[in-house]
Amino acid sequence: MALLSLSYLVVAVVLQPGEGGGDVVFQTEPGGTTIIGDMVLSLEQYENLFSSRPRKGVSDPQMMWQKEKGHPVVPYNISGDGEEFLKAVSGGMQHWENNTCVRFRHVTGNDRSFINFFVGDGCWSRIGRRLDNKPQDISLGRGCQFMGTAAHEIGHALGLLHEHMRTDRDSYIEIIEKNIQRGNEHNFYKETSKWYSNYDVKYDYTSLMHYTGEAFSRNGGLTIRSGDPLKQGMLGRNRVMSHRDRIIVNRMYGCLNMWLDDCALLQDPCQNEGYTGPNCECVCPTGTTGAKCETILHDYYFNRMSNCSMVIKKNDTTITTPNYPNFMQPDTWCVYEIKAPEGQMIKVTFDEFSLESYSTSQCSLGSLRLMENQDDSIADTLACGEHFEDGDDYRSKTNELIMYLDIWKNSKRSKGFKAHVAFLSTDETPRVIPNGIPDFGPSVLLLVATSLMCLMVKTISFL
Repeated sequence: MALLSLSYLVVAVVLQPGEGGGDVVFQTEPGGTTIIGDMVLSLEQYENLFSSRPRKGVSDPQMMWQKEKGHPVVPYNISGDGEEFLKAVSGGMQHWENNTCVRFRHVTGNDRSFINFFVGDGCWSRIGRRLDNKPQDISLGRGCQFMGTAAHEIGHALGLLHEHMRTDRDSYIEIIEKNIQRGNEHNFYKETSKWYSNYDVKYDYTSLMHYTGEAFSRNGGLTIRSGDPLKQGMLGRNRVMSHRDRIIVNRMYGCLNMWLDDCALLQDPCQNEGYTGPNCECVCPTGTTGAKCETILHDYYFNRMSNCSMVIKKNDTTITTPNYPNFMQPDTWCVYEIKAPEGQMIKVTFDEFSLESYSTSQCSLGSLRLMENQDDSIADTLACGEHFEDGDDYRSKTNELIMYLDIWKNSKRSKGFKAHVAFLSTDETPRVIPNGIPDFGPSVLLLVATSLMCLMVKTISFL
Protein backbone atom coordinates (compact mmCIF):
# COMPACT_ATOMS: atom_id res chain seq x y z
CA MET A 1 0.00 0.00 0.00
CA ALA A 2 1.54 3.30 -1.09
CA LEU A 3 1.76 5.83 1.71
CA LEU A 4 0.38 9.27 0.92
CA SER A 5 1.26 12.56 2.55
CA LEU A 6 0.26 12.51 6.21
CA SER A 7 0.09 16.26 6.70
CA TYR A 8 -3.26 17.14 8.21
CA LEU A 9 -5.87 19.65 9.26
CA VAL A 10 -6.64 19.87 12.95
CA VAL A 11 -10.07 20.74 14.28
CA ALA A 12 -10.30 21.18 18.03
CA VAL A 13 -13.56 20.99 19.92
CA VAL A 14 -13.36 23.23 22.97
CA LEU A 15 -15.73 22.03 25.65
CA GLN A 16 -17.58 24.19 28.11
CA PRO A 17 -16.22 24.14 31.67
CA GLY A 18 -17.40 20.85 33.09
CA GLU A 19 -17.09 18.83 29.87
CA GLY A 20 -20.30 19.86 28.15
CA GLY A 21 -20.82 21.07 24.60
CA GLY A 22 -19.22 24.32 23.57
CA ASP A 23 -17.62 26.43 20.87
CA VAL A 24 -15.65 24.97 18.00
CA VAL A 25 -12.12 26.22 17.33
CA PHE A 26 -10.36 25.55 14.03
CA GLN A 27 -6.61 25.23 13.53
CA THR A 28 -5.31 24.47 10.06
CA GLU A 29 -1.93 23.17 8.93
CA PRO A 30 -0.75 23.71 5.32
CA GLY A 31 -1.30 20.86 2.89
CA GLY A 32 -3.97 19.34 5.13
CA THR A 33 -6.90 17.16 4.23
CA THR A 34 -10.14 17.13 6.16
CA ILE A 35 -11.29 16.26 9.65
CA ILE A 36 -14.21 14.76 11.53
CA GLY A 37 -14.82 16.82 14.65
CA ASP A 38 -11.93 16.35 17.09
CA MET A 39 -10.40 13.56 14.98
CA VAL A 40 -7.37 14.20 12.78
CA LEU A 41 -7.28 12.06 9.62
CA SER A 42 -4.51 11.63 7.10
CA LEU A 43 -5.39 11.95 3.41
CA GLU A 44 -5.21 8.19 3.00
CA GLN A 45 -7.56 7.61 5.92
CA TYR A 46 -10.10 10.11 4.61
CA GLU A 47 -10.07 8.84 1.02
CA ASN A 48 -10.76 5.31 2.26
CA LEU A 49 -13.66 6.35 4.44
CA PHE A 50 -16.59 4.74 2.62
CA SER A 51 -17.93 1.21 2.04
CA SER A 52 -21.18 -0.55 2.98
CA ARG A 53 -21.60 -1.79 6.58
CA PRO A 54 -21.62 -0.39 10.13
CA ARG A 55 -18.19 0.58 11.47
CA LYS A 56 -16.75 2.14 14.58
CA GLY A 57 -13.18 0.93 15.30
CA VAL A 58 -10.14 0.33 13.10
CA SER A 59 -9.64 -3.14 11.67
CA ASP A 60 -6.37 -2.56 9.80
CA PRO A 61 -3.53 -4.03 11.96
CA GLN A 62 -1.18 -1.30 10.74
CA MET A 63 -3.34 1.30 12.50
CA MET A 64 -3.31 -0.58 15.81
CA TRP A 65 -0.69 -0.31 18.52
CA GLN A 66 1.74 -3.20 18.64
CA LYS A 67 1.94 -5.89 21.31
CA GLU A 68 4.66 -6.37 23.88
CA LYS A 69 4.58 -9.56 25.99
CA GLY A 70 1.02 -10.26 24.84
CA HIS A 71 -0.44 -6.82 25.62
CA PRO A 72 -1.01 -3.96 23.15
CA VAL A 73 1.27 -1.16 24.36
CA VAL A 74 1.04 2.58 23.71
CA PRO A 75 4.28 4.50 24.39
CA TYR A 76 3.63 8.08 25.47
CA ASN A 77 5.35 11.35 26.23
CA ILE A 78 4.00 14.31 28.20
CA SER A 79 5.24 17.71 27.02
CA GLY A 80 2.79 19.87 28.98
CA ASP A 81 2.46 20.67 32.64
CA GLY A 82 -0.06 21.93 35.16
CA GLU A 83 -1.92 19.96 37.80
CA GLU A 84 -5.23 19.66 35.91
CA PHE A 85 -3.52 18.65 32.67
CA LEU A 86 -1.35 15.98 34.29
CA LYS A 87 -4.26 14.63 36.31
CA ALA A 88 -6.41 14.36 33.17
CA VAL A 89 -3.69 12.53 31.22
CA SER A 90 -2.90 10.04 33.97
CA GLY A 91 -6.60 9.51 34.73
CA GLY A 92 -7.45 8.93 31.06
CA MET A 93 -4.70 6.34 30.59
CA GLN A 94 -5.56 4.58 33.85
CA HIS A 95 -9.21 4.39 32.81
CA TRP A 96 -8.28 2.48 29.66
CA GLU A 97 -5.90 0.18 31.54
CA ASN A 98 -8.61 -0.60 34.10
CA ASN A 99 -11.11 -1.67 31.42
CA THR A 100 -9.01 -3.22 28.65
CA CYS A 101 -5.75 -5.09 28.15
CA VAL A 102 -4.15 -1.99 26.60
CA ARG A 103 -1.10 -0.74 28.52
CA PHE A 104 0.75 2.59 28.46
CA ARG A 105 4.44 3.17 29.15
CA HIS A 106 6.85 6.08 28.91
CA VAL A 107 8.52 6.51 25.54
CA THR A 108 12.10 5.31 25.11
CA GLY A 109 14.76 6.18 22.56
CA ASN A 110 13.85 3.10 20.56
CA ASP A 111 10.23 4.11 20.00
CA ARG A 112 9.29 5.63 16.66
CA SER A 113 5.53 5.58 17.21
CA PHE A 114 4.20 7.18 20.38
CA ILE A 115 1.57 9.59 21.68
CA ASN A 116 2.62 13.05 22.76
CA PHE A 117 0.21 14.74 25.19
CA PHE A 118 0.43 18.53 25.10
CA VAL A 119 -1.60 21.66 25.86
CA GLY A 120 -2.77 22.83 22.43
CA ASP A 121 -5.80 24.65 21.07
CA GLY A 122 -8.80 22.59 22.15
CA CYS A 123 -9.12 18.80 22.29
CA TRP A 124 -8.15 16.55 19.39
CA SER A 125 -6.37 13.37 18.39
CA ARG A 126 -5.44 11.31 15.37
CA ILE A 127 -7.35 8.12 14.58
CA GLY A 128 -5.33 5.00 15.39
CA ARG A 129 -1.56 4.66 15.13
CA ARG A 130 0.12 6.61 12.34
CA LEU A 131 0.88 4.52 9.27
CA ASP A 132 4.27 6.22 8.84
CA ASN A 133 5.37 5.20 12.38
CA LYS A 134 5.89 8.79 13.50
CA PRO A 135 4.88 10.41 16.81
CA GLN A 136 1.35 11.77 17.06
CA ASP A 137 -0.20 14.42 19.29
CA ILE A 138 -3.17 14.47 21.62
CA SER A 139 -4.13 18.02 22.54
CA LEU A 140 -5.83 18.80 25.86
CA GLY A 141 -6.13 22.56 25.85
CA ARG A 142 -8.15 24.95 27.96
CA GLY A 143 -11.55 23.50 28.81
CA CYS A 144 -10.40 19.97 27.91
CA GLN A 145 -8.38 18.99 30.96
CA PHE A 146 -10.70 16.38 32.42
CA MET A 147 -10.31 12.63 32.74
CA GLY A 148 -13.34 11.97 30.54
CA THR A 149 -12.05 14.22 27.76
CA ALA A 150 -8.60 12.64 27.91
CA ALA A 151 -10.15 9.15 27.78
CA HIS A 152 -12.25 10.21 24.75
CA GLU A 153 -9.19 11.46 22.85
CA ILE A 154 -7.19 8.37 23.80
CA GLY A 155 -10.10 6.35 22.39
CA HIS A 156 -9.51 8.05 19.03
CA ALA A 157 -5.78 7.31 19.21
CA LEU A 158 -6.59 3.64 19.86
CA GLY A 159 -8.74 3.63 16.73
CA LEU A 160 -12.30 4.56 17.72
CA LEU A 161 -14.46 6.90 15.63
CA HIS A 162 -17.51 8.77 16.88
CA GLU A 163 -20.55 6.58 17.58
CA HIS A 164 -22.95 8.66 15.49
CA MET A 165 -20.86 7.97 12.36
CA ARG A 166 -21.85 4.30 12.15
CA THR A 167 -23.76 3.45 8.98
CA ASP A 168 -26.51 1.81 11.04
CA ARG A 169 -27.05 5.07 12.93
CA ASP A 170 -30.33 5.92 11.14
CA SER A 171 -32.03 3.14 13.08
CA TYR A 172 -31.14 4.88 16.36
CA ILE A 173 -30.73 8.62 15.74
CA GLU A 174 -31.84 11.33 13.33
CA ILE A 175 -29.37 13.88 11.94
CA ILE A 176 -31.12 17.26 11.59
CA GLU A 177 -29.11 18.79 8.76
CA LYS A 178 -30.83 22.19 8.74
CA ASN A 179 -29.39 22.93 12.21
CA ILE A 180 -25.76 22.05 11.40
CA GLN A 181 -23.23 24.87 11.11
CA ARG A 182 -22.34 25.52 7.50
CA GLY A 183 -18.99 23.99 6.70
CA ASN A 184 -19.33 21.36 9.43
CA GLU A 185 -21.62 18.91 7.66
CA HIS A 186 -18.70 16.46 7.33
CA ASN A 187 -18.76 15.97 11.10
CA PHE A 188 -21.97 13.99 10.56
CA TYR A 189 -20.88 11.74 7.71
CA LYS A 190 -21.65 8.05 8.02
CA GLU A 191 -18.28 6.25 8.22
CA THR A 192 -18.05 3.18 5.97
CA SER A 193 -14.36 2.54 5.43
CA LYS A 194 -12.74 -0.83 4.75
CA TRP A 195 -10.41 0.08 7.61
CA TYR A 196 -13.13 0.07 10.26
CA SER A 197 -15.51 -2.42 11.90
CA ASN A 198 -18.21 -2.36 14.56
CA TYR A 199 -17.04 -5.79 15.77
CA ASP A 200 -20.66 -6.97 16.04
CA VAL A 201 -21.36 -4.60 18.91
CA LYS A 202 -24.70 -2.77 19.08
CA TYR A 203 -25.14 0.99 18.75
CA ASP A 204 -24.73 2.75 22.10
CA TYR A 205 -26.34 6.07 23.10
CA THR A 206 -24.10 6.07 26.19
CA SER A 207 -20.80 5.56 24.38
CA LEU A 208 -17.90 7.73 25.52
CA MET A 209 -17.44 8.44 21.80
CA HIS A 210 -20.94 9.86 21.14
CA TYR A 211 -21.60 13.50 20.20
CA THR A 212 -24.04 15.60 22.21
CA GLY A 213 -27.41 16.37 20.65
CA GLU A 214 -26.42 20.01 20.07
CA ALA A 215 -22.95 19.41 18.58
CA PHE A 216 -22.03 21.92 15.83
CA SER A 217 -25.46 23.56 15.99
CA ARG A 218 -25.83 26.79 14.01
CA ASN A 219 -28.96 28.00 15.79
CA GLY A 220 -29.22 26.21 19.13
CA GLY A 221 -31.43 23.50 17.63
CA LEU A 222 -30.64 19.81 17.91
CA THR A 223 -28.31 18.33 15.31
CA ILE A 224 -28.75 14.78 16.64
CA ARG A 225 -32.10 13.51 17.88
CA SER A 226 -32.41 10.11 19.54
CA GLY A 227 -34.91 7.68 18.03
CA ASP A 228 -36.28 7.10 21.51
CA PRO A 229 -37.07 10.58 22.91
CA LEU A 230 -36.54 9.42 26.50
CA LYS A 231 -32.88 8.74 25.70
CA GLN A 232 -32.04 12.19 24.31
CA GLY A 233 -30.16 13.27 27.42
CA MET A 234 -27.81 10.29 27.19
CA LEU A 235 -26.12 11.56 24.04
CA GLY A 236 -22.60 12.82 24.71
CA ARG A 237 -23.13 12.81 28.46
CA ASN A 238 -21.04 9.79 29.43
CA ARG A 239 -17.58 10.66 30.74
CA VAL A 240 -16.44 7.07 31.16
CA MET A 241 -16.33 4.07 28.84
CA SER A 242 -19.62 2.28 28.35
CA HIS A 243 -19.86 -1.50 28.48
CA ARG A 244 -20.07 -1.64 24.69
CA ASP A 245 -17.02 0.63 24.34
CA ARG A 246 -15.10 -1.91 26.41
CA ILE A 247 -16.29 -4.81 24.27
CA ILE A 248 -15.23 -3.12 21.03
CA VAL A 249 -11.70 -2.22 22.13
CA ASN A 250 -11.11 -5.53 23.88
CA ARG A 251 -12.27 -7.36 20.76
CA MET A 252 -10.33 -5.04 18.47
CA TYR A 253 -7.04 -5.64 20.28
CA GLY A 254 -7.53 -9.35 20.93
CA CYS A 255 -7.99 -8.94 24.69
CA LEU A 256 -11.05 -11.20 24.82
CA ASN A 257 -9.26 -14.11 23.13
CA MET A 258 -6.19 -13.58 25.31
CA TRP A 259 -8.29 -13.77 28.48
CA LEU A 260 -10.09 -16.88 27.24
CA ASP A 261 -6.70 -18.54 26.65
CA ASP A 262 -5.46 -17.48 30.09
CA CYS A 263 -8.62 -18.98 31.63
CA ALA A 264 -8.30 -22.20 29.57
CA LEU A 265 -11.69 -21.61 27.95
CA LEU A 266 -12.44 -22.70 24.38
CA GLN A 267 -15.43 -20.37 24.11
CA ASP A 268 -16.91 -17.54 26.11
CA PRO A 269 -19.66 -18.76 28.49
CA CYS A 270 -20.95 -15.25 29.21
CA GLN A 271 -24.33 -14.30 27.76
CA ASN A 272 -26.32 -11.16 26.89
CA GLU A 273 -23.34 -9.01 25.84
CA GLY A 274 -21.22 -10.17 28.76
CA TYR A 275 -17.61 -11.27 28.28
CA THR A 276 -14.94 -13.15 30.23
CA GLY A 277 -12.55 -10.70 31.89
CA PRO A 278 -8.93 -11.03 33.08
CA ASN A 279 -10.02 -12.63 36.37
CA CYS A 280 -11.90 -15.37 34.48
CA GLU A 281 -15.28 -14.03 35.62
CA CYS A 282 -18.00 -12.62 33.39
CA VAL A 283 -18.11 -8.84 32.97
CA CYS A 284 -21.84 -8.21 32.64
CA PRO A 285 -23.68 -5.17 31.29
CA THR A 286 -26.06 -3.32 33.58
CA GLY A 287 -29.51 -4.86 33.64
CA THR A 288 -28.20 -8.43 33.80
CA THR A 289 -27.26 -10.70 36.68
CA GLY A 290 -25.95 -14.20 37.30
CA ALA A 291 -22.49 -15.73 37.03
CA LYS A 292 -22.88 -15.86 33.24
CA CYS A 293 -25.06 -12.72 32.83
CA GLU A 294 -27.86 -15.17 32.03
CA THR A 295 -30.70 -13.28 33.70
CA ILE A 296 -32.00 -10.06 32.16
CA LEU A 297 -33.52 -7.74 34.77
CA HIS A 298 -33.72 -4.50 32.84
CA ASP A 299 -32.97 -2.83 29.54
CA TYR A 300 -29.30 -2.04 28.77
CA TYR A 301 -29.98 1.68 29.37
CA PHE A 302 -32.00 1.24 32.57
CA ASN A 303 -29.38 2.68 34.92
CA ARG A 304 -28.73 5.61 32.58
CA MET A 305 -32.34 6.75 32.30
CA SER A 306 -33.30 9.99 34.02
CA ASN A 307 -35.49 9.50 37.09
CA CYS A 308 -37.59 12.57 36.23
CA SER A 309 -38.38 11.54 32.64
CA MET A 310 -41.94 10.41 31.96
CA VAL A 311 -44.54 9.68 29.31
CA ILE A 312 -47.71 11.76 29.84
CA LYS A 313 -50.97 10.49 28.33
CA LYS A 314 -53.34 11.83 30.97
CA ASN A 315 -55.19 15.13 30.63
CA ASP A 316 -54.79 17.77 33.37
CA THR A 317 -51.31 16.74 34.51
CA THR A 318 -48.96 18.98 36.50
CA ILE A 319 -45.20 18.87 35.85
CA THR A 320 -42.60 20.14 38.30
CA THR A 321 -38.87 19.92 37.70
CA PRO A 322 -36.63 18.08 40.20
CA ASN A 323 -36.28 19.84 43.58
CA TYR A 324 -38.79 22.56 42.61
CA PRO A 325 -39.22 25.27 43.92
CA ASN A 326 -35.56 25.07 44.97
CA PHE A 327 -32.60 25.07 42.57
CA MET A 328 -31.97 21.94 40.54
CA GLN A 329 -28.77 19.96 40.82
CA PRO A 330 -26.23 20.67 38.04
CA ASP A 331 -26.09 18.18 35.16
CA THR A 332 -29.79 17.35 35.40
CA TRP A 333 -31.85 16.26 32.40
CA CYS A 334 -35.47 15.20 32.01
CA VAL A 335 -37.65 14.29 29.04
CA TYR A 336 -41.42 14.75 29.17
CA GLU A 337 -43.03 12.90 26.27
CA ILE A 338 -46.62 14.12 26.01
CA LYS A 339 -49.19 12.26 23.90
CA ALA A 340 -52.75 13.52 23.47
CA PRO A 341 -55.51 11.54 21.72
CA GLU A 342 -55.71 11.81 17.94
CA GLY A 343 -57.39 15.01 16.81
CA GLN A 344 -56.38 16.97 19.91
CA MET A 345 -53.52 19.32 20.66
CA ILE A 346 -51.49 19.98 23.78
CA LYS A 347 -51.46 23.12 25.88
CA VAL A 348 -48.68 23.60 28.43
CA THR A 349 -49.30 26.52 30.82
CA PHE A 350 -46.33 27.71 32.87
CA ASP A 351 -47.09 28.80 36.44
CA GLU A 352 -43.40 29.67 36.85
CA PHE A 353 -40.32 29.35 34.63
CA SER A 354 -36.70 30.19 35.52
CA LEU A 355 -33.58 28.62 33.99
CA GLU A 356 -30.21 30.22 34.71
CA SER A 357 -28.51 31.60 31.60
CA TYR A 358 -25.85 34.18 30.75
CA SER A 359 -27.72 34.90 27.52
CA THR A 360 -31.28 33.99 26.57
CA SER A 361 -30.26 33.92 22.90
CA GLN A 362 -27.60 31.27 23.57
CA CYS A 363 -29.12 29.40 26.56
CA SER A 364 -25.57 28.93 27.84
CA LEU A 365 -26.29 27.10 31.11
CA GLY A 366 -29.30 24.99 30.25
CA SER A 367 -32.58 25.02 28.38
CA LEU A 368 -36.05 23.62 27.92
CA ARG A 369 -36.53 22.38 24.38
CA LEU A 370 -40.07 21.89 23.01
CA MET A 371 -40.13 19.66 19.94
CA GLU A 372 -42.84 18.31 17.66
CA ASN A 373 -42.95 16.82 14.18
CA GLN A 374 -44.73 18.99 11.64
CA ASP A 375 -45.02 18.25 7.93
CA ASP A 376 -41.90 16.04 7.84
CA SER A 377 -39.88 18.66 9.70
CA ILE A 378 -39.09 19.24 13.35
CA ALA A 379 -40.34 22.35 15.13
CA ASP A 380 -37.83 23.14 17.87
CA THR A 381 -38.45 25.91 20.43
CA LEU A 382 -35.61 26.70 22.85
CA ALA A 383 -36.40 28.42 26.14
CA CYS A 384 -34.21 29.61 29.03
CA GLY A 385 -33.87 32.54 31.41
CA GLU A 386 -37.37 33.98 31.98
CA HIS A 387 -38.59 32.99 28.51
CA PHE A 388 -42.08 32.13 29.73
CA GLU A 389 -43.79 34.59 32.07
CA ASP A 390 -46.24 33.33 34.67
CA GLY A 391 -49.40 32.23 32.88
CA ASP A 392 -47.84 31.98 29.41
CA ASP A 393 -48.70 28.84 27.50
CA TYR A 394 -47.32 26.85 24.61
CA ARG A 395 -49.68 25.05 22.24
CA SER A 396 -48.64 22.25 19.96
CA LYS A 397 -49.86 21.89 16.42
CA THR A 398 -49.96 18.10 16.68
CA ASN A 399 -51.04 15.63 19.34
CA GLU A 400 -47.47 14.82 20.42
CA LEU A 401 -44.94 17.08 22.14
CA ILE A 402 -41.47 16.39 23.54
CA MET A 403 -40.20 18.65 26.34
CA TYR A 404 -36.46 18.13 26.87
CA LEU A 405 -34.92 19.82 29.92
CA ASP A 406 -31.11 19.94 29.94
CA ILE A 407 -29.22 21.67 32.76
CA TRP A 408 -25.46 21.98 32.31
CA LYS A 409 -22.87 20.85 34.79
CA ASN A 410 -21.81 24.38 35.72
CA SER A 411 -25.35 25.69 36.32
CA LYS A 412 -26.06 26.42 39.98
CA ARG A 413 -29.18 28.64 40.03
CA SER A 414 -31.77 27.04 37.76
CA LYS A 415 -35.08 26.86 39.58
CA GLY A 416 -36.83 25.07 36.74
CA PHE A 417 -40.56 25.31 36.19
CA LYS A 418 -44.04 24.28 37.21
CA ALA A 419 -46.44 23.67 34.35
CA HIS A 420 -49.92 22.32 33.72
CA VAL A 421 -50.61 20.02 30.73
CA ALA A 422 -54.07 20.01 29.16
CA PHE A 423 -55.49 18.39 26.01
CA LEU A 424 -57.66 20.62 23.82
CA SER A 425 -59.64 20.26 20.62
CA THR A 426 -58.13 22.01 17.63
CA ASP A 427 -60.78 24.77 17.58
CA GLU A 428 -59.90 26.11 21.03
CA THR A 429 -58.94 29.74 21.64
CA PRO A 430 -55.53 31.02 20.42
CA ARG A 431 -52.52 30.43 22.58
CA VAL A 432 -50.61 33.23 24.30
CA ILE A 433 -46.91 33.23 23.47
CA PRO A 434 -44.14 35.08 25.35
CA ASN A 435 -44.16 38.20 23.18
CA GLY A 436 -47.84 38.69 24.00
CA ILE A 437 -49.13 38.19 20.43
CA PRO A 438 -51.97 35.66 20.12
CA ASP A 439 -51.34 32.71 17.82
CA PHE A 440 -54.69 31.95 16.19
CA GLY A 441 -55.40 28.36 15.28
CA PRO A 442 -56.64 27.41 11.79
CA SER A 443 -60.30 27.15 12.87
CA VAL A 444 -60.27 30.65 14.30
CA LEU A 445 -58.67 32.04 11.14
CA LEU A 446 -61.31 30.28 9.06
CA LEU A 447 -64.06 31.81 11.20
CA VAL A 448 -62.56 35.29 10.78
CA ALA A 449 -62.19 34.82 7.03
CA THR A 450 -65.80 33.61 6.70
CA SER A 451 -67.09 36.60 8.69
CA LEU A 452 -65.17 39.03 6.47
CA MET A 453 -66.53 37.41 3.33
CA CYS A 454 -70.10 37.69 4.67
CA LEU A 455 -69.51 41.36 5.49
CA MET A 456 -68.18 42.00 1.97
CA VAL A 457 -71.22 40.31 0.39
CA LYS A 458 -73.62 42.42 2.49
CA THR A 459 -71.69 45.58 1.61
CA ILE A 460 -71.80 44.80 -2.14
CA SER A 461 -75.53 43.98 -1.91
CA PHE A 462 -76.14 47.30 -0.17
CA LEU A 463 -74.24 49.21 -2.84
